[in-house]
Amino acid sequence: IGEFTARDIKKQYEKIDMLLVGYSSASPYPQCIVMDKERKMKSKQNVIKQFWSQTESYVNLLKPKVYMPFAGRYVLAGKFSVLNSDRSVAELEDAYHYFTNSKNIDQDKHKAIILNSETNFDIDTGISSKKYTPILSNEKEKYISENLSKRKYDYELDTEPQIEELIELIPKAFERFENKRKEIGFSSETSIILDLSQEKFLIISTNGDGYRISDTINLQNSTKFVKISLDTRLFKWLMKGPKYAHWNNAEIGSHLTYQRNPEIYERGLYYSLNFFHV
Repeated sequence: IGEFTARDIKKQYEKIDMLLVGYSSASPYPQCIVMDKERKMKSKQNVIKQFWSQTESYVNLLKPKVYMPFAGRYVLAGKFSVLNSDRSVAELEDAYHYFTNSKNIDQDKHKAIILNSETNFDIDTGISSKKYTPILSNEKEKYISENLSKRKYDYELDTEPQIEELIELIPKAFERFENKRKEIGFSSETSIILDLSQEKFLIISTNGDGYRISDTINLQNSTKFVKISLDTRLFKWLMKGPKYAHWNNAEIGSHLTYQRNPEIYERGLYYSLNFFHV
């Protein structure tokens, strides 16, 4: 869809002075996926390279005089701060260095720029109001370690729900999930497994076979599943609805841990799960 849109834009605007182009995205992959460290680091680099390649493609398609790689820059705080190093998000400075040295972009025709907050760039003169000041990685890591890592999420201030409170919310939440699954025409043999406690698990089918609560699970004998682990306090908020918490936000914020077999992403499954609330 993005490529088609970009081609339409190019038809309408043959000459593009400046292009703001994404170089990264917010994602739980691979930091929230259960896999060994070596594979996780390899997956991280693959995702970064994939997005950088996509950026190069947009620059070469739209042919701007100047382009600025950008993305929402954020870090994980609290108990999830330990996941920052595993996220598939490159620092802006690293992306800039890559693009200004890329052999896939004509450096004489397309100039990359980056800006600090509250600075500007004059398209006519090609001059920035201030020279870019890079973030110091050691200071950033120190701030995360000494300050952000100690923060609590709002749901952590709540009391642990009784399992009966969670079970009471399931029927209505499943009804909404099932209605959305049918609406978009999604069906799969993959089961969704959610922890209700250390002893009980909610198993949701994605092909119309309903749901069940089980005292045990045997993942080794399960051929297709995605197991999602999360704080039960957050789980309660998610099932109570978007007024309290939203599945997609929880995913992007790295609050959900996934164990998948096979390791594939079924978009319809996660889209339908967004509606698993009362």
